[in-house]
Amino acid sequence: MTHGDLAAFLLLTGMWRGEAVELKWDAVDFGRGIATVRATRSISGKRVYEGTPKTKQSRRGVPLTSEALALLRHVQAINIERHAALYAHASAFPYVFPKMCLRSLRGHCWPSGTPSSGS
Repeated sequence: MTHGDLAAFLLLTGMWRGEAVELKWDAVDFGRGIATVRATRSISGKRVYEGTPKTKQSRRGVPLTSEALALLRHVQAINIERHAALYAHASAFPYVFPKMCLRSLRGHCWPSGTPSSGS
């Protein structure tokens, strides 16, 4: 899984980056092709904030295209492989994308002063 996977997922779904990095596997319905937004994550300075979406409209099901589903299957396979190698005795990692992706995207994708919207 690379930061490019997260960036591609954002483009394919239209989700805010804070929604995508807070997305858990149990909120992804591969059969119906929907990702349910239940929570968001944001950064202010050095603090990371996790919480519920700000509005009722933000709590929603996001349709997943065949490309988004294929990307998620790719990310899931890599996550399973890495988790098994690093944490053989721990339960599966619940998040689709690692937590460091939010800060990393903020520093790498928007370093030129371009406004970075999102939760």
